Amino acid sequence: MSEPLPSRKKELQTMSRPKLKAAVGLITGHTTLRAHMFKLRLALWQDWQMCRDEKEDNVHIVCH
Repeated sequence: MSEPLPSRKKELQTMSRPKLKAAVGLITGHTTLRAHMFKLRLALWQDWQMCRDEKEDNVHIVCH
């Protein structure tokens, strides 16, 4: 695994706590997106409500 970029480290260090929480949540997949909430039994379905074709997870949000 490569070392983190110094510029990215500084960017993360200067983020506000809510923005940093959102960034880390998207990276790790532990967010309030429907797929994670479904695993915790806090949502009835895991599909993305806009297209219903894919589950609403961090990969779907970041890549699409």
